[in-house]
Amino acid sequence: MNDTEITIFDVIEFIRKWGGFKRSQEIDGSSCLESGLGITGDDGDELLEAASSYFSVQLADKERGYRTTFDLKDNDLPLKFRTASLL
Repeated sequence: MNDTEITIFDVIEFIRKWGGFKRSQEIDGSSCLESGLGITGDDGDELLEAASSYFSVQLADKERGYRTTFDLKDNDLPLKFRTASLL
């Protein structure tokens, strides 16, 4: 992707293509990746890695992984991780 600002529409379109979601599947900024779209476990990791590469952004650091980027505390789980979290 180029150096333009990433919008929620870019993220939604990426998730649609990555996950093979049809247009009839409602996806918006508040869509929960796990309970709403069924993206869990290794699939979630693969999505984040693919998004990082596609948008040319670093989402994880070597020491704390995704915890710093998404402000997760040590015992937090990203169970309510939303589409807009990728912005």
